[in-house]
Amino acid sequence: MVVTAVAVMELNNRYALIRIFSRMVSCAFLVLISMANFLFPSLSAGLVIVCLAFFNLIIFHTYQNKSATGVVFHAFLCIGIASLFFIQILYLLPILWFIMGSLLVSLNKRTFFASIIGILTPYWLWGGYSIYTGYTQDIIAHFKQLIEFQDLFDYTIVSEKQIVTLVFIVLLQLIGTVHFLRKSTYDKIRTRDFYYTIMILAFTILAFILLQPQHYDTLLGLLIIYTAPLIAHFITLTQTKITNITFYIILLTTLTITIFNLWNPSLTF
Repeated sequence: MVVTAVAVMELNNRYALIRIFSRMVSCAFLVLISMANFLFPSLSAGLVIVCLAFFNLIIFHTYQNKSATGVVFHAFLCIGIASLFFIQILYLLPILWFIMGSLLVSLNKRTFFASIIGILTPYWLWGGYSIYTGYTQDIIAHFKQLIEFQDLFDYTIVSEKQIVTLVFIVLLQLIGTVHFLRKSTYDKIRTRDFYYTIMILAFTILAFILLQPQHYDTLLGLLIIYTAPLIAHFITLTQTKITNITFYIILLTTLTITIFNLWNPSLTF
């Protein structure tokens, strides 16, 4: 959580996601990830979240730079490492390449192949080790998960606290998205492209959660990474009476859900 928060803070500092000095992006992330405290026991989910946070930090550096093959390699190396723990993250690749081509304007043949090499690098290392130890079937079983699907929209495996947390985060995501779309003319074109990237990935991950809720824990952490900048933009750059009241409602609701997620398991005793 701490490492991811530092990456999110650096993302805001380096690319000026908020047009005034503010720590709200990293603060929003810390508050939301603490609210979803039932994610903490999952080490694999935490590692995937860290990898995606660093992917964002690195890939934004390729903005309008089609010669940044080294940067693209390191960005997609993070995706490759994340896929060791959550192979389904590879479903995001077409979206990521689309974003590089349309919003970041950094996709060409060289950066495309750099991204492929970055993804494959962890598997070259794992493959060599597997051949040496004779456990090559582990890699095969790992990739088989890409074609293994459970029933769509099977929410029986999702608990009440998970549903409540997701609904609230989606609400924040919608508030932040609507606000940014209404006020985006005040931001630089580069900042707009970064936020459009964030919104596309946020709604893609949300669709993934709704379709395959068995991956809820990992995907919720990824959704929080992209929701934090959206709601931070809203909280920081709005000062009307209604939005001030909305801020206090958001704060109170977040605190209530945090307590609910902490104490809900004890209600069965």
